[in-house]
Amino acid sequence: METRETGRRRGAARWASTGMAVLALAVALSAGLLGAAPRALAQTSVTISQQGDLTDDQPGFASCPDAWPCTSTVTGPLTGTPFAGGTFVGTLTTDNWVNPPTGGLIADGSGAATIAGADPTTGSFSITYSGTYLNYFSPESLFGTFEGTFTVTGGTGPYAGATGSGTIAFTEAFLVVDLEVSLTGELIVPAAPTATPTATATATTPPAAGTGASVGAKLCQKGGFADLRGLDGTRFATTGECVSFAASGGVLVPIPTATTMP
Repeated sequence: METRETGRRRGAARWASTGMAVLALAVALSAGLLGAAPRALAQTSVTISQQGDLTDDQPGFASCPDAWPCTSTVTGPLTGTPFAGGTFVGTLTTDNWVNPPTGGLIADGSGAATIAGADPTTGSFSITYSGTYLNYFSPESLFGTFEGTFTVTGGTGPYAGATGSGTIAFTEAFLVVDLEVSLTGELIVPAAPTATPTATATATTPPAAGTGASVGAKLCQKGGFADLRGLDGTRFATTGECVSFAASGGVLVPIPTATTMP
């Protein structure tokens, strides 16, 4: 004959088994309904290798009035990558001119530019740069060069959100309006976020463990009611009382088992 203690143990085992099943169902349905977090974004690296012949709105970077700093606007077409047919629109500001013992002129240089494709749909990227301008003399002619580094500050179209860096150089014959530009570096383009497809399950939010008629019926059967009580403290004398309580929305919890101290 089954003792009350044996029945209590079996009831507790049924409670644990059913409770774990309901919890697993809740986790699975929640994952399906809410969807997983977006996948990690993959970045794309694009090589920058652009060259072009530009026009300076000043007759040379060293030809500004005596009031420094001096800013020149430089524009013109580009070839290379990522734009086989692109444009350069930017500035170069020179300041803090000095005459070194070796001759010529040296100045700090900085500026910003936008490099764009001929077709607006191919996008663009923007840069800022800084470096050193050197105006030097030779027996044949006078030359000016600027060498520095650039930082990508953003972009449009396929290059929206781009970052990156590289080197930039301008070379011009002194007191002329034409100059050459060269850019070498790397664009880092973030990929568009791709969300993990969500499950197509249409199940509603599962009941908490120990609630609902079907769950309650399983827990209350075969003497299980003796090991259960309502969350509000209700105790049951029969299986029917236990099932009715659960069916009416009551929450079933196991009766704590007393522990005998040694």
